[in-house]
Amino acid sequence: MLVGAFAVAHTPQLLIRPETEDRALVLRVHAAMAQVKERLEALRPDAIAVIAGDHVEAFFLDAVPALAVYVGRECAGTFGPYRYRFDIHEELARAVVEQGIERGFDLLYTQDAKLDYAFYVPLHFAMPEPARPIVPLHVNVYLPPQPTPARCHAWGQALGEILRARPERVALIASGGMSHFPGRRWPTAAGGSSAGSPARSSTSGATSSCGPGSPSWARWATCGRKSTATSRRGITATRWWNGRSEPAMSETAHYRFPPASAYALNRCLYSLKSDREFAERFLADAQAVTGELGLTEGERADLRRMDRDALVARGAHPYLVFMAGLRLKMLAEPGTLEYF
Repeated sequence: MLVGAFAVAHTPQLLIRPETEDRALVLRVHAAMAQVKERLEALRPDAIAVIAGDHVEAFFLDAVPALAVYVGRECAGTFGPYRYRFDIHEELARAVVEQGIERGFDLLYTQDAKLDYAFYVPLHFAMPEPARPIVPLHVNVYLPPQPTPARCHAWGQALGEILRARPERVALIASGGMSHFPGRRWPTAAGGSSAGSPARSSTSGATSSCGPGSPSWARWATCGRKSTATSRRGITATRWWNGRSEPAMSETAHYRFPPASAYALNRCLYSLKSDREFAERFLADAQAVTGELGLTEGERADLRRMDRDALVARGAHPYLVFMAGLRLKMLAEPGTLEYF
């Protein structure tokens, strides 16, 4: 039984705030997340299904599923100083995989993968007490080719059918957003500007202030199709920019297919992002560490400078460059960040 659905943000600045972000607005989002927690506790779910994108954490370039389900006893991950672990509702997760495949979706499943921060950030603030088991549902949004909006729409419809037929009381959280920069002003779909054109959730009563965050629409699209007209309690009605049903999208892809020639470079950036020990070694002696990886002299020089434009021109994934730089900053300058 589907008892409620919530569309929430997962921007890491809600958890680790740099000085560039509006603290008052971050705290407003925290308050909105607390409302979601209260609603979840009132709904008394047996399990929480979480739709989120994997930020090249559980799945690297050695295996990139379009859609995946975590089917195991528990899942765990790390983000900066945070270490987290959640129980999995294994029976429900297995039903989603089996019935999803019966409906024509070639789902990957895993029993041992890192849980991305896109799952953790909402649960950090909104997990009801006592904690419920979860079912992580991955949507690939960072490594092209991604599933199309139509495919996410169709998967949401099938997922809704599966969850409504289950005996468990299931709540859904879709972890996405329109921006990773709370409070900044962005162009609206109509061509004006606002301090993050709001998307309102009738379930949480909250306003998420956000700007362009194109990959995250996929998770909200999946949730919206799954929840629309399927449950009379706790439905999230998300209004897109200016009431439009679809956001304006750029014709130029920001995340392009990573060339195989840049695999070693992207592997290094992935390790900087996800492996604290590797990142510490890099800070101590970048020249020696980069010499272990079969990189060219030009790649090694650009990595030591963390030259974003040069690295991207060589085929580095822009997100990996950004997160590798953030990881190094968290290690080298921890005092410049606020942790919640």
